[in-house]
Amino acid sequence: MRPFTYERATDPHAAVAAASRDGAKFISGGTNLLDLMKLEIERPIHLVDISRLPLKDIEARPDGSLRIGAQASNSDVAADAQVRTRYPVLTQAATYAYEHWEVGQPLYGFIVGATIGRGRIARIDTSN
Repeated sequence: MRPFTYERATDPHAAVAAASRDGAKFISGGTNLLDLMKLEIERPIHLVDISRLPLKDIEARPDGSLRIGAQASNSDVAADAQVRTRYPVLTQAATYAYEHWEVGQPLYGFIVGATIGRGRIARIDTSN
């Protein structure tokens, strides 16, 4: 893995400003990104941590779409009534992991807390 710098964003505007730097990437839980960095598929020179920002909301938009915050967990997305009704395929994608892990198995706690904004669904990562 190549060297990089790290910064924890204090608010969404600061996060956007920090991520506008050349070679910057957002990180939250970051395991997918870190794996890709180890393989040198991703080579960011600066990581902007958004894990403590208030980005968990799921809200209806005037145009009929939904805005899903980057920090919304897969379980929150799967349980949301608007997502279940309007985007059932997204509900299925968000619950996929739970169908393959059981309480007590390695990584179960990690899977339950996984976020949708930067994880396997956002990247269309089907490995596993």
